[in-house]
Amino acid sequence: WEKVSPAPLISGKPRWTLINGIGRGIPPDSAAPAPPSDLAIINVTQNKRYRFRLVGMSCEAAFNFRIDNHTMHIIEADGEYVNPVRVDSVWIHAGQRYSVVVKADQPPLNYWIRAGPLKGYEGFDNGRNSAILHYLEAAEKVEYNGTVINGVKDDTFRSLHPLAEERLIAPSTHFIPARVLGEPYRTIEINQTWDQGVKQFLINDQTFNLSANFSVLLQMLRGEYTEDSLKGVVTLESDRVYELRIRGVQQGQPHPLHLHGQSFYVIKTIDAVERNLKNPPLRDTVDTGADGDTTIIRFVTDNPGPWFFHCHIDWHLDLGLAVVFAVDPKLTAEVQSNQLGNSQQVCDAYGAFNGDDALLEAIHTGGK
Repeated sequence: WEKVSPAPLISGKPRWTLINGIGRGIPPDSAAPAPPSDLAIINVTQNKRYRFRLVGMSCEAAFNFRIDNHTMHIIEADGEYVNPVRVDSVWIHAGQRYSVVVKADQPPLNYWIRAGPLKGYEGFDNGRNSAILHYLEAAEKVEYNGTVINGVKDDTFRSLHPLAEERLIAPSTHFIPARVLGEPYRTIEINQTWDQGVKQFLINDQTFNLSANFSVLLQMLRGEYTEDSLKGVVTLESDRVYELRIRGVQQGQPHPLHLHGQSFYVIKTIDAVERNLKNPPLRDTVDTGADGDTTIIRFVTDNPGPWFFHCHIDWHLDLGLAVVFAVDPKLTAEVQSNQLGNSQQVCDAYGAFNGDDALLEAIHTGGK
C-alpha cells in the first residue's frame, strides 16, 4: 500500500503453503523448487486418537487437506459440533475451521500430510504443500530426501471419501428451534455478480465501499441511521428468522461468505439437491460456489448490531463483495449507548484520517 494513492488489492498466485507456519514453495520469478527448509512435523503415538484443529488462514486459496493412509472423522465446523462424518480429505476455504479426529492406527512410520491448494502451485514435489505425520515408534528418523517417504511417491494418493458439505448435519442432541425449520419471516436474495467495466464485485447490483468515513454502528448510536442514506446495508428486525438465498459468481470463485455476530443454519449447500429442514448444521462461513450455484442459509436475529456479511478472500472484500445487516438499529443504540465512551471522538478522527501518522495521533490523544 502507498499513503497517497493506495493500490488495489489484487490476487497473485500463492507460491508457498505454510502448515503451522513453515513449509516449502516456489521462489519468486522462478519455476525452480525452493531450497529445502523445515516441514511441520506432527508427532503421534500408535493406537492413540488425536483431535486436529484445521484452520483456513489463507487470504485466498482453499486447501484440500488429507493424511496419507489415514481416515478422519469430522466432529466440528466453524466452532459448532456436527454429526461425525468419516472422510479421507476435506476442502478448507478461507476462514473455515474444522476439527477432525484421527486414530494413529497404521504401521509406525512417517506419512505425508498434504494441503493441496486450489489456487497456487499444485503438486507435492520437494515437499511443497506438505507436512509430516511422524509415529514416535518409527524406526526411521524424519529425513526428507526430496522424492520418497516410506517408499510412497508424492503423487500416488487418491481420495476415495472426500467431504461433500451436504453430509454435515447437526448432532441429534443439538436443539434447533422449530421456527428455523418452518417458514422464514423474510427471504432475501443475495445475487453476487462481477462488473468487468469497473472491476468490482456487486451484491444485488451494489458494490460495498469500505470508505474511511463510513460507520454503520456510529450512525446507529447517534440516531442518524437510515437505510436510504447508506449503500450496501440491509435493515433487519430483531428476533426474526431470515433466509438468504445466495447465488454464486464465476469470477474469482469459489467465494466463502462469512457472517459476523452469529452463526447460521446451512439449509442447502452447493453440492446438495434438496434443502435440509430436519437437522441443518450451524456454521459461520460457507462456500457459495460459482455461476449457477445456490446456497441457502437461515439465522435468527437475536444479536442487535451492524453485522458484516462478506467474502473471506481479502481482495474480494476490498472489491466490494460484502453487505452489512443492520439488526434493530434502535435497540442497538439503547444497548450500546452506555458503552460509547470516547468511541465517537475516535470515529470522528478516523473519518478525517489522512495517513498513518494522523491515525496514530488520534489514538494516542484519545480520539481528539
